[in-house]
This record gives sequence, C-alpha cells and structure tokens, in this order.
Amino acid sequence: MKALNEIIKVNPEICEMILETGAEDIFKCYQCGKCMIVCPWNQLENHLYPIYKFFQRIKLGAIIDSEEKAEIEVDVNEVFKCVGCDACYDTCPRGVNTSDILRAVRRILVDFQSYPDTLKAVVQKIKNVGNPLGETSDERFDWTKELEFSEEADYRYFSCCISAYEYKEKNFNTVKMLQSAGVTLSKGEETCCGEAIRRVGAEEVFEKSANTNITSLNSAKDVIVTSPHCYATFKNEYPELGLKATP
Repeated sequence: MKALNEIIKVNPEICEMILETGAEDIFKCYQCGKCMIVCPWNQLENHLYPIYKFFQRIKLGAIIDSEEKAEIEVDVNEVFKCVGCDACYDTCPRGVNTSDILRAVRRILVDFQSYPDTLKAVVQKIKNVGNPLGETSDERFDWTKELEFSEEADYRYFSCCISAYEYKEKNFNTVKMLQSAGVTLSKGEETCCGEAIRRVGAEEVFEKSANTNITSLNSAKDVIVTSPHCYATFKNEYPELGLKATP
C-alpha cells in the first residue's frame, strides 16, 4: 500500500510559508461543510466551490506547489475566486476565517507576481497614483474647490476614490448638507483606503496607502465616510497599524 505522501504530494515548506503569512485558522476546520452551503458560488447551478478543501491542501502543502503552469493557473483562479463576503465565517461553528486564510495564500502569489493581470493593474495604479482608476492625485480634491474646510474641525471628511473622481457632485452635496447642519469638517492628504488590495494580497502596497491615510486621519478626532468599504477598512484593519481617529 502506498503511503499518503506518495498518493498526495506533500510539501511542508509550502504549508509553513502560508502559515507564516496568516493562515493559522486552517487547524480549526473539521470539514462540517457549512461553509459550502452559504457560499454564493455554490448557489450557481452546476458549480462547485469546495472551500474547506483549501484548508486540507494547505495543511499538506499541496497547493500552488506544482511545476506545471496549467496546474498553477487552476489554483490561482480558485484562490482568487473568493470575494471575501465572509458568509462562511459568519456561519462557521469554529470561527474559521476563510478570507484571512486565502489572503495568506494570495500574499505569496502576489510576491511571485503570479496573480490575475486585472488585479495587477489595479494594484499598480494604487501604488503609482493612489487610486484604482489611474487618475492623477492632483485631481482628487477638485470637487472641494467651492467649499470651505476648517483645519481645527473635529471631523474629517474622507472621500472614497469612486466618489472623488466619478461622483463629485455627491461629495459636494454631502459636505454642504453636513455644513448646513453645523458640522465643521477638515480635509487632508488621502489616498485609496486599500480595502480591495488587501483582499488581493498586496500587503506592501496596502500598508503604504494605509500609513499615508493614518498619518493624516489621526489629526482629527472622528472620520466621516460615505463608503462602506472605507468604513470597514478604517474600523477593522487600520487600528492595528495605528489609527486612533474613530470612523
């Protein structure tokens, strides 16, 4: 009878590398399959996305370890298919954080530039100009030209990238409404919150963007945001990097 490591290629170095980047939750999983029930991908007809199998493959180091390009591409597509909705995390009886586990795998793939080109383009734009649209940073505050802000205000208004560049009128009207209610607002240096690229696994670019924002935001007491992505990132991700202002 063949040994397990002869049937399934076992690579402890791959496992250790992924664990070091934040996949410790794999050991909580006992394969009950509840994650499969709530995953949006598995609501599609004739589509199977076996989430919990990732954890077993990581334990064995039997993921992204092939020398065959086609096999690597299959793994990459599967790893990046997860959108991080956290439905599986909410229903898991053991609190396994699938998003964190797959993000750990993605970090390695990003380091080796082995991830989808569409995501590479977004990461590069945020790295170069501070937004996923590729617009210049100088244009980010064009919508504020007819507004007055106070340097001493307790509240900082932070605009998401999409609003700053594509829905400027929404930003303008929101600030005017707040100011008419007596709320004093300040503005300061800002760049993309980095929510999307942290999920992608581009940790270095995320931390650079986050640190720029944190330095600016910490000059205010509270931060007002209109984007749920910015809010979740400031609330859940930034405190570990030093954010003191309250979103």
